[in-house]
Amino acid sequence: MDSVAHVTKGGANVTGRVSPGENFTLGRAENLSFEEMLGEAKAPQVSSGKLSVCEFQVLAPAPYAVHGLETLRSSAKSSPTSWQEQLRLYKEDQLLAHPGGDLVDLEASNPLESPPPQEGFFQRIGKDLRDAAANLLNFFKDLLGGSTYKYVDENQEVKTAQRRGLGGTILEFFKDLASGLSLGFFRPDGEPEPKNILERLSFAWQKVVGEALVDDLVLGLPSSAIHVLDDAALAAWNLLEVVPDATIGNLPGGRELVTTVFDDGQVLIDYITDCLPSGEAWMRVHAFEVNGKELSPPVLYNLKLPERYGRDSRWSTVRNTPFRKTIETVGSLLADVALARFTTHGPRTSKRRQ
Repeated sequence: MDSVAHVTKGGANVTGRVSPGENFTLGRAENLSFEEMLGEAKAPQVSSGKLSVCEFQVLAPAPYAVHGLETLRSSAKSSPTSWQEQLRLYKEDQLLAHPGGDLVDLEASNPLESPPPQEGFFQRIGKDLRDAAANLLNFFKDLLGGSTYKYVDENQEVKTAQRRGLGGTILEFFKDLASGLSLGFFRPDGEPEPKNILERLSFAWQKVVGEALVDDLVLGLPSSAIHVLDDAALAAWNLLEVVPDATIGNLPGGRELVTTVFDDGQVLIDYITDCLPSGEAWMRVHAFEVNGKELSPPVLYNLKLPERYGRDSRWSTVRNTPFRKTIETVGSLLADVALARFTTHGPRTSKRRQ
């Protein structure tokens, strides 16, 4: 596990990465103090004003990575720099979220590195039909308790999470409503029991208005319905892929062309449904935070968050790169404009009545 250490000693700043390792030039690492290890490091000096800035890289045993040092992954994995790399990460996230990626095997332990065989005619057709069936199954799951999906966590490992289906959202609505109306005597989610009448009234308000009406009814039901719509659209897209796979896929370069077109098409379908009002991207873009007297408004709140933000389920399963923030912000705001046009009356009457 790599670590980054910032040490100030004798008027000089020392900055560098500390990694688990074996040997030093003058002996075993575990026999050296931290200061001795800094002394053993190769340290090119760079003048910076009145201070001498020293960049070093040393090999250190695990104990040095847990006392006052910030544990990080390698810089190559923690912060993608190019838009092309961020686009690749976005496509990976979307192709893991639903069956359909030609080079993604969701049943494998590492779906992104275990591409299913595509050389044979029946292999390609069979993959398309299995993906269509899997998305159709997810359609019914999202009508009930909810389907599962894959994502890449902060350790670059593929994990599984579960969406909340329509049935699950309705059940959660009645649970939150009953919990609030009981003034906290019924608490199926395991919250601490309110201690006095004021706490019980506050608990009831939060449960009935904040969770049952807003989270479950106003936002939760449309969000679950969007998942159902997404499943149906992707099942149809997978079935449509059978035709080019059975024809163009047999030509030289045809299989690669079909894979590119239909994988990119799946990513586009996911992007559109994510940006619909109450979709996953829309929820991130419109999130806000009130911290005392300070307000982080919608759009800006999402833009200022780091790529990895595990404190909220809306961000915990996505790699929220600048590229993702940009396209999701644009798509969600366009969805707002479209919704406003369809739900409001213009100031002018129709031409027929003028």
